[in-house]
Amino acid sequence: MLDQIDPNRLDLDRYPFQWTIDSTFGDMDIAGHINNIALARYYETGRSRWLLNITDDPTIFKRGFNTVIAEYTIRFLKEVNFPDQVIVANAVGRIGNSSFSCQQALFVDGSCVGLCDAAMVLSINGKPTPIAGNLREKMQSHLINAS
Repeated sequence: MLDQIDPNRLDLDRYPFQWTIDSTFGDMDIAGHINNIALARYYETGRSRWLLNITDDPTIFKRGFNTVIAEYTIRFLKEVNFPDQVIVANAVGRIGNSSFSCQQALFVDGSCVGLCDAAMVLSINGKPTPIAGNLREKMQSHLINAS
């Protein structure tokens, strides 16, 4: 399974933005692993923190700026356990007119434990909006396959 994945996706250093999350006891399932819903929430937190970082505006979500997820997939590569500290790593896969792909990975102790790909649409006041100017430049600087 791992041999079918772009090696850049498994390398923490390829991701320009990283956010650390402490797993909680309440995130565990009956088998003692961090449950799938909690892992999806970690990705969501990583995307939100990444957006706050690239816009450099802590009030941006209060002013009608948003992203809509058109589709996302999660690949579970290894188990995550409590009390693991998880790094959510974020990069951009591609940038379209008003959409972009957010490529994420979860890492525990330097090892990739999961991948998430989200197709997202930039929305301002509920309407798709072109990605332009400074925001496009910042997204381009976060491309995972940029040299």
